[in-house]
Formats: sequence, C-alpha cells, structure tokens
Amino acid sequence: MVISKRLLLTGGSALALSACSITPTQIQSDVEAVADAAAAMTTDIEAVVPAAETAILIKVEQAAVTIGQDATALGAIVTVGNEQQLVQSIVNAITIYDTIVPEFFPVSAPIIAILNAALTVAAALAAQLGLTMPAPIAASFRGRARAVAPMPLSLARATLAHVRPRGSAYR
Repeated sequence: MVISKRLLLTGGSALALSACSITPTQIQSDVEAVADAAAAMTTDIEAVVPAAETAILIKVEQAAVTIGQDATALGAIVTVGNEQQLVQSIVNAITIYDTIVPEFFPVSAPIIAILNAALTVAAALAAQLGLTMPAPIAASFRGRARAVAPMPLSLARATLAHVRPRGSAYR
C-alpha cells in the first residue's frame, strides 16, 4: 500500500478515514477488486454485444478505463485529500454495468455474480466513506432482489478475489 500511516494522520480526509472502520489498505484492495471486475465484465460484454451497438460498447469501455485509472491513482496517492473523490468516481462508474449486464446475460451467468459482488463492495466503500450512492445501485438491488439473493460483503470480496487482474489497458 502506497498510502503511509503518517500521511493518513494528517489532513481533514484522514479524519474521515480514521472515523470509519475501513482501513486504507482495505479501501485500496476493494477498489482494485472493483476495477478488475469492471475489466472482466467489459471483456464479457464485448463478446456478446453486437458490434452495431457502439454506444453500449463505448460506455462500458470508458467506465472500465475510468475505474482502472482511478484505482491506480488511488494506489499512487501521495497526499491525502482526493481519495474520496476517486472512490466516488469508481462507485459511480460501476453502476453503468448494472444497467447493461442484466440486459445481455441470464441471472445464472457468472458475470451477474461478479456484478453483484462489485456493486456490494462499491456500496460498502461508499457507506464507509460517507459518499453519495448513485440511485441506480439502490434501485438495482431492489429490482433484482427476487432473482438474486443479497450478497454479504465477505462473500462479495471472496467472489472478486477470483476475478483475473485487469491488464494494462485498464490502468
């Protein structure tokens, strides 16, 4: 982890991090897992979405790049202060997949489990850091509640631990 404890003990954002029960190391681990999930979902989406649907393909590609770059930036942070902005950007971007993935994959598909795990981890990050949750996440959990059981955070993290790390295109 690049963020040192000394850096986290200075500045206003450090207070926000120390007041919650999530550690900087866990934040970094979670955003890396969400970024890996976004890259994996993008690859799966690109394999099934017709090439004529360029708007969808561009949207998921841009989301994966944004998430990956923000996760990398968070890992390389040298001053405390913009980690909440980066995490908020990641949380916002992962919701894009929630509007696309269920449209092209059945509920039993592994990508749905990856999506639910990524959304669960993103929601936990947002809650722990006091960030605003985008409306699509809250609506998606309610809308799919009948089809997909709620995922505990520990299971979500375990699920994302099995996702292949993203390549350099998403860093």
